[in-house]
Amino acid sequence: MDCPPSAQVWGYGPRVSKLYSQLLKVGALRLAGLAIGFVTSFYAARLLIDAFGPSGYGAIATIISLPALLPFADLGFGNAVVNSYAANQPRSREVLRIAVAVTGVAAVGLIIASSALFYSGFLGEALGPAVMGSVANADSAAYGILLLTWLTVPLGLAYRLVQGQGRLDVAMAWQLLVPPISILALLLFLGPLKELEVAPTYLAVATVIVSACFFATSVLPKLNWSRNFAASWKVHFPLVLRSGWPSLLISLMLAISFQSGRIFLSHFSTPDQVVAYSFGLLLYAPVSALFSVSAQHLWSHYAKERATRSMTGQLLISNVRLYAGVSVLGFVGLALCGNWIISTFVYADSHLGSLFTVFGLMLVVQAAHLPAAMFLTSPEHLRWQARLLGLCSLLTIALSLGLSPSLGAVGIVVAGTVPVALVQFPVTLRKALRVIAEC
Repeated sequence: MDCPPSAQVWGYGPRVSKLYSQLLKVGALRLAGLAIGFVTSFYAARLLIDAFGPSGYGAIATIISLPALLPFADLGFGNAVVNSYAANQPRSREVLRIAVAVTGVAAVGLIIASSALFYSGFLGEALGPAVMGSVANADSAAYGILLLTWLTVPLGLAYRLVQGQGRLDVAMAWQLLVPPISILALLLFLGPLKELEVAPTYLAVATVIVSACFFATSVLPKLNWSRNFAASWKVHFPLVLRSGWPSLLISLMLAISFQSGRIFLSHFSTPDQVVAYSFGLLLYAPVSALFSVSAQHLWSHYAKERATRSMTGQLLISNVRLYAGVSVLGFVGLALCGNWIISTFVYADSHLGSLFTVFGLMLVVQAAHLPAAMFLTSPEHLRWQARLLGLCSLLTIALSLGLSPSLGAVGIVVAGTVPVALVQFPVTLRKALRVIAEC
């Protein structure tokens, strides 16, 4: 079992200091990205509001977020790459090669499936009346974004590779390039090219460009296709699949729980509530990403701790306190300044009420949950997390359906917060501490 020796259960040491120094480095790069992201996202929002109006902006924000509803594209193989490299396994390069091959085939299949959905008219129906009625040819823009997103499925393995190697700062440095390139693309679409219909693809275009360059410099040098791929597939694919499918289920259910809000609002509420939710995510998404991205480093660190059987309960509790404590600052900032920031820098006539206070509560709950979730990432524990997330996703859907017609955007945020606070966080933390204590 993945447990520490008894002599180290409550001990600190140099490895803890190294962990926190690495978290600070990743956090500093993420803060830089946060600052750049705030400026570029606000500027992009102003450009889109000027070009399409506030309702059009809400619709475009929904279209842009559509790929987040479909995180299953790498079939969980990205997490298999992380675990393999984090544990420094001899088969790591073979796992990476299989992951590239499988995700490449998956990308082709998803492009074909997206084309069928678009030309059958189903994609437009899925977006809902609030989106389709606010932007002309919204389904065409969504189709273009999906096609570009599927190209990043194999390319995104570059980020998973460096995450497993404990070099998340490298990934953060590459991601700093996405915001300025996306703004340049948007300005070209709205200005000299005058291609309003393709303007919503600006972020996807930038992501493809940066991901392709990152993949070429980090993954391609490690691929050796001259070796017998069939023999490698026969030996390693079953192992990779066992590691990957729980992560696939977790990705699907996380998307249902936290990325489906605008689709629910488009079907069961009003365009104004879609706009309000989009404005709320404009601030919440980059702030929450500060925690989720730094927690990705915990994943690789905990994998190494499990491999050496040196994980401690005190380290886990300390990380929970750290993430929860820092997130309180985010809660205060969102609750006190959120409405003012949006009305001052994005859209003066926005009226969001208590939305940012509820988003702040969601931030605290999500951040506190991350350390325990990142510890339970062995194949056995990922299967356990997948079952728990299935229950929480059903609760989120039920609450979203019940609250979105009456509470709008606030109801969607409440629906995403309550299952985590009452079920997922306490149960996951208890499970993680029990795994450590059973040694």
